[in-house]
Amino acid sequence: MVDIEALEHERERIYNENKKYQGQLSDRSALKQKILTEDILRDDESVRFYTGLPDLAHFNVVFDAIAPSAQGMKYWDKQKSDTSHYQKDETKKKPERKRIQSA
Repeated sequence: MVDIEALEHERERIYNENKKYQGQLSDRSALKQKILTEDILRDDESVRFYTGLPDLAHFNVVFDAIAPSAQGMKYWDKQKSDTSHYQKDETKKKPERKRIQSA
């Protein structure tokens, strides 16, 4: 005899899984990033092709070393501003490091 409770449970599981995948498909940018990442990290040969590193183990070492610094990275966004504050106001000088003349 068919266990209706088990079928209901299976239907609910499949429904939730379907919702999860629909959410992933709606975010095209994240989906592209995930597919590219999976392609790059597929095997040692693809890691070598895309990164120049000898294998996945070396990639992981480099990734683990730079990951903490990369957490605070800020990406330039063309939508926010095409020019810097000193480019908008011609009276302001471009920020620069003070130069010291050596002997």
